[in-house]
Amino acid sequence: MPFNVAYFIAQKTSQTENGTFSSTATKVASISVAIGIAILIISFAILGGFQKTIKNKAYSLSGHVVVSRFSLNNSVELPPIPGENEFIKNYKSYDGIDHLQKFALKGGILKTEEEVQGIVLKGVDDNYDWNRFKVNMIAGEAPDYSGEEDSKEVVISKRLLDLMKLSLNDTVMVFFIQDPVRFRKLIIKGVYETGLEDFDDKVVLGDLALVQNLNNWTAGQIGGYEIFLNDLENIDQIQATINDNTPAGQYADKTSDKYRQIFDWMGLIDMNVWILLVITLFVAGVNMIAPSLLLMMERTQMIGMLKALGARQRLIIRIFTIRLLKIVVKGLVIGNLIALGLCYLQYEFKLIPLDPVNYYMSYVPIDWNWKAFILVNLLTFVLIGIIILLPAYIISRVKPVNAIRFD
Repeated sequence: MPFNVAYFIAQKTSQTENGTFSSTATKVASISVAIGIAILIISFAILGGFQKTIKNKAYSLSGHVVVSRFSLNNSVELPPIPGENEFIKNYKSYDGIDHLQKFALKGGILKTEEEVQGIVLKGVDDNYDWNRFKVNMIAGEAPDYSGEEDSKEVVISKRLLDLMKLSLNDTVMVFFIQDPVRFRKLIIKGVYETGLEDFDDKVVLGDLALVQNLNNWTAGQIGGYEIFLNDLENIDQIQATINDNTPAGQYADKTSDKYRQIFDWMGLIDMNVWILLVITLFVAGVNMIAPSLLLMMERTQMIGMLKALGARQRLIIRIFTIRLLKIVVKGLVIGNLIALGLCYLQYEFKLIPLDPVNYYMSYVPIDWNWKAFILVNLLTFVLIGIIILLPAYIISRVKPVNAIRFD
């Protein structure tokens, strides 16, 4: 019953504020909350988009975990390991492991009439998951490596393509420095772009059989294998399981450790967003105090009359808390509509471009993380709700006689 009375009085007071100075103040307060929540939602959407896009790119290149032979050699090439063992045969029986694909690396020199560029030929077989890699493909198609003969078709980065002044379906000469020196004419079947310099500057995807032939390996020898997981939350545990079940001399390394600089950069961005969250909530809360006090001062005589009629302090606090929370809710609704609308426009039409060299992508990405959006709204509502209790408590302490005489 007291809540119904408080809500009724709060509703009536809000209807009689039109045209008053407090009406303008409440609009300013709602706008302040709207701007604050819009900034927070957009920030979380963009941050999530950055993290998701960059992680997907990194994982699409190397899997979540890479197993290779332990070596102190700093060469880009990996020493051979057997392409079959008990773990590889039964990898699907391990919880959390989704896919396994073999690879080998070979250093070479890409040469045209005008340019020379060092590359790393990454050999993959017909079990390579091109569906995961297709997020990076911008032209052409994935080669078919299921034939008995080693294929000469390769996928090259757009950066190398532009640097060497090549085009899709061109034939290019690649020299491999060994004794004796070997060369192969390779056909550019596809073009990719990740935005990750370490990959785009040098990696060319080719046939695993080609690398095996160049290295004088048998068909059963590989450089390593990449493992994709179903659940990244348990990646440390799965990594330990892989290390426990692979042959001696082999080790499992996380891709997040391989690209440590990128993942540390994302962690720094994450921290900045949480700092922005604290600052924005603080500013929005402070901006609510002044309109709250102004609104209550205009209702000082009403407070005195209610107290003279026997209203308790709790009822008065409840009246103004309801009134102020309505202002907050209005601001939240407006802010959410603005933020989600802007996010939708960017998600659909890619209106804001980025420099791939600096940001690893060509446009600002958006991630629809509804859990984060709901959490931000709840946190904003609760914290601002707590802040506005202070002026409500202060004004409720006014004595009835002084309040009735107040003008």
